Amino acid sequence: ILDNSKKLKQNSSRAEKEITSLIEQVAKLTEKLKAEPNAQILERISVLKRQAQNFDTQLGAQTNNLVPANKMAGMLESVLVGSKMLKLIELRSIPPVPLLLQQTEKSDEPKAGLYRHGVTLIFEGKYFDIQQYLENLESLPWQFYWKKFDYIVGDYPTASVELEIYTLSTNKAFIGV
Repeated sequence: ILDNSKKLKQNSSRAEKEITSLIEQVAKLTEKLKAEPNAQILERISVLKRQAQNFDTQLGAQTNNLVPANKMAGMLESVLVGSKMLKLIELRSIPPVPLLLQQTEKSDEPKAGLYRHGVTLIFEGKYFDIQQYLENLESLPWQFYWKKFDYIVGDYPTASVELEIYTLSTNKAFIGV
């Protein structure tokens, strides 16, 4: 009977230790369950959303004063009409070029979020008339980017200018000329 009693006490002691260990494991698991399992992912999403908003703000600031794509050809032509000594040879739109690609949730193909719209203008005139035209363009309230400027002297004093400028837009619509 004594041996049985000792064995029962040992079994009881082991069972108590196992119960204590299991209670501690349950407490640890309960604590883990209380914590948000996606906390790191949610924090990363929040950081990326803030970065995207900052990029949008910066892009808005940089494109705020740019000439709208649908008004660029008219703007160039109207300033040229005011320069009576220049002769327009050609005015053509350049197809929009996607610059900033965004992944959409609905499809696998990325969609452009920003487009470069360009216009090529070729005209002739004398040096100071061309200079005045370029100064008039630069003094406009709208801004644009210069991509190409070729100045070729033909029969002196007449020169030919090929001017390519562009603007940025979130709209893919083609510039009509």
